[in-house]
Amino acid sequence: MANTCSYEMRLAGERQNVIDVLHFIEGHGPLVESTEEVFDKNIGKSKTIDSLQPCYVGRCGYDSSPIKIIEKDGKMYADLSDECAWSVITAMIDRDEDGGACKSLTTLASKYDVKMEIYSIECGVGFSEYYFFPGKDTAEDGYSEDNFEHEGVGDALQDDGLTKNDDGEWVDSDGNVIENAFEDKVMELFPWEWRQLNGDEWWGEGETTTLGKFIEEFRASWE
Repeated sequence: MANTCSYEMRLAGERQNVIDVLHFIEGHGPLVESTEEVFDKNIGKSKTIDSLQPCYVGRCGYDSSPIKIIEKDGKMYADLSDECAWSVITAMIDRDEDGGACKSLTTLASKYDVKMEIYSIECGVGFSEYYFFPGKDTAEDGYSEDNFEHEGVGDALQDDGLTKNDDGEWVDSDGNVIENAFEDKVMELFPWEWRQLNGDEWWGEGETTTLGKFIEEFRASWE
């Protein structure tokens, strides 16, 4: 099982819609009713209580997540990067659960008509992912021939004569640690080329901040 997975995500859509989606990613979407089981020591057993909790996407967005924002002609474009738990598909896509509080990216892409393009890399288990969701036309499962998960990068490194040492580092035949061996091999085999949200017509010099600071600026506008 993967531990943490590095990703980069690009979002594009109407300004307020992108802001709304970023609220979910940061973990402070609108409040929803939720139920949970808690142990009541007075009666000696668990009981169900109703509560309100903010909607969120799986373990992926944090106050410190670096983000670049570009605005043009009423549209907003965001480039967000950080780490998520396990993998993008596990942490952010297959996650409509938790009594309705946890939302998947496919649900948000469709509801808010926000385009999303995502790359990821996980060096422990060893895989890379790519996903593109076209906004309101995103299917519930979010999959298409353009989306992929790559494994077998480790096999390619072994074909190059590398092995893993006891610390899980890739080393050559002399035992020398090869820095960034897995990452470099992923980029060689499956280069990150933004296929959809990469046009010069919108991408350029943008404001770089953190997700927490960006969301705080618009917190008062959240309804």
